[in-house]
This record gives sequence, C-alpha cells and structure tokens, in this order.
Amino acid sequence: MRKLALIISIAVVLAGFGGAAFAAGSERSAVGPPELLADAPFARLATRVDGNGSGVAPALPNFIQQRAVGVQKVKNPAVGVFCIKPVPTGSRPVNVATAVPSITLDATGTQLTGVPSVRWRSTSTLCPSGFFEIDTFIDNQPINNVAFTFVVP
Repeated sequence: MRKLALIISIAVVLAGFGGAAFAAGSERSAVGPPELLADAPFARLATRVDGNGSGVAPALPNFIQQRAVGVQKVKNPAVGVFCIKPVPTGSRPVNVATAVPSITLDATGTQLTGVPSVRWRSTSTLCPSGFFEIDTFIDNQPINNVAFTFVVP
C-alpha cells in the first residue's frame, strides 16, 4: 500500500515538471501540469489552453494548459499568441509544416464581452520553427483571455 502511494506521488511530481514552466524572457508559462492524457484516442496531438489573462497590463503571468496528449511545450510569447510544440517522437509524429489541425473556441475560459475568435496561422510569424502558432482575439484585438482546443488528427 505504501509503495503504491509512493509511486503515485512520484508520478504526480514528475508530471508537474513536464508541464509547469515554459517561460523564457517575457513569455508567460503554464500554470501547473496538464492533465496526464486527453481523452482523444485517435489524435496525434490534442490540448486545451485557457489564456487566463486580461490581455492588458498587467496581464496575469500564466495561462492554463489542460487535457494534453502529444504536446511537448506551449508558450505565450506575446499577447494573443500561443505556440504549441508537438512531441518530436512516437509512432505517428506530427509534422508542423504539413499537418492540418483543427481549432475550436471554448466558451468556458473566454472573456464574455465582445466577439472572441481563435485562429491557426499556417505560416507562423511569432513562434519558433517546429511550433504551431495560434492567435486569439476579442473584437479583432489580440488578447490572452480566450480558451481553445487544438487537435491534430
């Protein structure tokens, strides 16, 4: 019984290191670890991201990443810009240059005033090579306070 509790405790701590901090410089980092697995059995990559910020100074210093599978890292290098890096290995790796992802706005976690939108940018301008770029807006103004799901089948 004690061994099982110890194993579970170690797994929780290790999971926390896997998803906790992605910040470099002025980038925002994820709050806490993502859930260990998304319920997306046929997806190579799936995650839910909640911007969790006001989008104006001072914005909250973190965002929330949840329900992740096939995700190595998520960054938020600028207001309204999220960068998602797939896990580079596996039986079905994701090629950022040729993948056709699906992105959906999540009303839970999105600011209630204005017209929110979330857009995948196939030619990334603000994310490093090997990352998908997702831009979030309210009334066509970049803002972090938008939640979305991102899936690569």
